[in-house]
Amino acid sequence: MSKESSTLTNGILLIMRPLVRLLLKRGIAFGAFSELVKKMYVDLADSEFSLPGKEQSIGRIATISGLTRKDVGRLLNEVKAPSIENINQNHNRAARVLTAWAREPEYNDEDGEPAELPLRGDNSFTELVKRFSGDVAASSISDELIRIGAIETTTKNRVKLVKNAYIPPNESEKLAIGCQHISNLMNTVNHNIQLDDELPLFERSVAYNSIPKASREKMRATISELSEKYIKEFDKLVAKNDIRLNPQKLRDSKKTCRIGVGLYYFEKNEGQDD
Repeated sequence: MSKESSTLTNGILLIMRPLVRLLLKRGIAFGAFSELVKKMYVDLADSEFSLPGKEQSIGRIATISGLTRKDVGRLLNEVKAPSIENINQNHNRAARVLTAWAREPEYNDEDGEPAELPLRGDNSFTELVKRFSGDVAASSISDELIRIGAIETTTKNRVKLVKNAYIPPNESEKLAIGCQHISNLMNTVNHNIQLDDELPLFERSVAYNSIPKASREKMRATISELSEKYIKEFDKLVAKNDIRLNPQKLRDSKKTCRIGVGLYYFEKNEGQDD
């Protein structure tokens, strides 16, 4: 085995260890996981690895994936399971409303804190949703934010911000959002590994191996506070350049792409291998 293959194999094992732990905890046996991996091989081989000017064939997909023609044919005709993208879309819309409420001066009080908003009218909750969630009805966003405990309605027929972060109440939704974050990070890693003439994407972390456990709680809180501060600054920068949020300012832009920034904190005990 070449050095590059050995490095990739060890890297795969490193990535897979926490994933397999998650699968085992959730009762997902190897057979079910194997089918998911087969499906992903077929989907990617079909959509991203065709030859120029030629229609992708079952035979070619079988060749490059290592699966049988029978498996490829079966998986191509298999009905796709509901995507977690819908959960993430709901998260993204609602999160944009929360961050804009905390960020935009017209929705803040004299102290620069998120103000209680009237349901309708100028600088209202309905106006906020219309500006920052796309074409989703204000009532739908309101129901979602009440469900996760992010907002409350007051007796004055106004809306109050309780927490400015989108934190879903159940494991399924938290898992969907977490998987999206991991997918984003892996796409960045993949881009940087295969770099040719393109500039690398920012990818950094800081880690030390001998931190006293007595310092952990304080450091965790401080790092969370700093991360929240910088995430808000990144949000301001990116929001100013989003066409949907600034249709007049950026109306001449036609081609768009998705960009974002992720910060993450991690910890493990001494001797823990991932």
